Amino acid sequence: MLTAVLFTSGCGSRSDSAAPQTLKPRQESFERQAAGCDKEDECATVSVTYQLFENRPALNDAIRRQLIQQMQGVGESGSDADSIAAAAEAFLKQARELPDDTGNRWMVQANGKLLGRSGNLVAVEISSYAYTGGAHGMPATSWLNWDLDADAPVTLEQLIQPGQEDAFWELARRAHQRWLREQTDIDEEFRQLWPFAKTGDFRLDDTGLTLLYGVYTLGPYAMGQVELKIPREQLDGVIRQQYLVDRSQS
Repeated sequence: MLTAVLFTSGCGSRSDSAAPQTLKPRQESFERQAAGCDKEDECATVSVTYQLFENRPALNDAIRRQLIQQMQGVGESGSDADSIAAAAEAFLKQARELPDDTGNRWMVQANGKLLGRSGNLVAVEISSYAYTGGAHGMPATSWLNWDLDADAPVTLEQLIQPGQEDAFWELARRAHQRWLREQTDIDEEFRQLWPFAKTGDFRLDDTGLTLLYGVYTLGPYAMGQVELKIPREQLDGVIRQQYLVDRSQS
């Protein structure tokens, strides 16, 4: 999975009584198809739709960079694009260079949207889907968490209280076991083939913490992307208290 770890600055701190900051989104979009293609259903295409936020240039830059990263995470172009337009052109160029018009049906879609917030911790979902031939395309999703007070990303490692890493991952393992029990036709062979794994993608809300896993991480492609939920009441003393706020305070 492509995980958004775009900066390394600290989490910062704030008073628990601080009022949540206003976040005003606006939508932007970008579309392009292969040059000279006059059959729309047989053209390589790129479509990107995403939200940016007023007076939040660092957050907006992080969103664009993760979109670009996921757009470049398909094929073998080796592109080092510095804009969405450049990433799109690199994708279409790669499709054009394939023999026998096999790249005509290539497509990539990407989206960025506000997923939710817990106090001044904002979660933005960056999702993409790319088809470059074969039986199916490849989805990818990253959750970018941003501290509005510190104006910086928050990684899962920064969210966990120091010295509580083992306790956190034990809670995650229990969540995985609950998920397994909810599945049908799960046998011991499946458990051996698809063991528990760690991830860096998370989001918080008033009900708890959700971990996100990409396809082929906890199960085969047909199971899709998997979410594991750790209930809110289990997080006290494990997650930094400044982020454990009720939705009513958001």
